[in-house]
Amino acid sequence: MLQKRKTNKKTKTNKKNIFKINLAFLVLFAVIGTGYLVVINSITSKGYQIEKIESKIADLRSNFRDLSVDLSYKQSMNNVLANVSQLGMVEADKIDYISAPSTMVFNR
Repeated sequence: MLQKRKTNKKTKTNKKNIFKINLAFLVLFAVIGTGYLVVINSITSKGYQIEKIESKIADLRSNFRDLSVDLSYKQSMNNVLANVSQLGMVEADKIDYISAPSTMVFNR
C-alpha cells in the first residue's frame, strides 16, 4: 500500500510537470505566433506604402517629362517669333554697341 501511494504521488507529480511543460509550450507558441503576425502585418503595410510612393514617383516623372516638353516648346524660336506681335515687341533697326576701355578702376 505504501508503494502504491509513492507511485500515485510520482504519477501525479509527473502529470503536473507534463501539464506545466505543455502549458509553457502553448504560451510560447502563442507569443511567437502573435509576434509573427505583427511582423507580417508590418511588412505588408510597408509594402503598400512603398507601392504608393513608387506610383507617385512614376506620376511625378511623367509630369516632369510633360513640363519639360512644354517648356522646350515655349522657349523655341518659332514660338517666340510667333508671339512677338502679341507681346508688343518691335524689331530694332540700328544697334549700337558700346565698348569699354580695357583698364578701368572703380572707387568706392
